[in-house]
Amino acid sequence: MNSRYLTNFRYAFRVRKPALIFRLVKTFLGILLLGRRPLRYVDLAIGYGCNLRCEHCFATALQRKGRRRITPAEYRSVVEQAMALGAVNFSFQGGEPTLYPELSEFIRNSYPERNVISVTTNGTTLDADSIRDLKRLGVDILTISLDSAVPEEHDAFRGVPGTFAKTTRTIEEA
Repeated sequence: MNSRYLTNFRYAFRVRKPALIFRLVKTFLGILLLGRRPLRYVDLAIGYGCNLRCEHCFATALQRKGRRRITPAEYRSVVEQAMALGAVNFSFQGGEPTLYPELSEFIRNSYPERNVISVTTNGTTLDADSIRDLKRLGVDILTISLDSAVPEEHDAFRGVPGTFAKTTRTIEEA
């Protein structure tokens, strides 16, 4: 038995999501018994807009005026196709995904009761209420980027003064 798949199974196992557990067991058995190689993970940048100016950012290079963004309904179709291929984890990134009011609809269209849902954020737009809302929507993993334990270094890297304080506050709230 491949321990990598067992590790992934444990990573995705969520007691509060019995439909996900069923999908994981079915996928794991397909791997073990039939040698299947399922798609496991889908990342989506719902937009490239951001409230920061990070040194490492590639999202600005992807922005184009007039470029049409995927709609939540179109994304639901992508999710259904990815699930048919075995995907069990859907991750929202950006830019800054929390800037987009449609994030909730994208999450709901990802069948959170049947999948692991991740959101990667810079943490500057969230508070205790919005974090609770994300959890209620079915978000399992909230990844908050912190680039340095030194406030001045973090803020310089992120290109906006005060981001260290906002980000660490969000980490504490989460």
